[in-house]
Amino acid sequence: MEAHSLERADDDVTLVGAKGIGELGIVGAAAAVGNAVFHATGVRVRDLPITPEKVRAGGPPRP
Repeated sequence: MEAHSLERADDDVTLVGAKGIGELGIVGAAAAVGNAVFHATGVRVRDLPITPEKVRAGGPPRP
């Protein structure tokens, strides 16, 4: 992880004047993995972590 400081503070964003942009790229990763498991197996797992036991307990795959 790297942190970079900008030359100018942005007081409109936070009281500290800092911006955070790193989290936005990873937000959809868990949903994408969950959808991939659903499309591959037909079993929807709604809580993390997705384990083989949860997939097996999810019932028979959809047709």
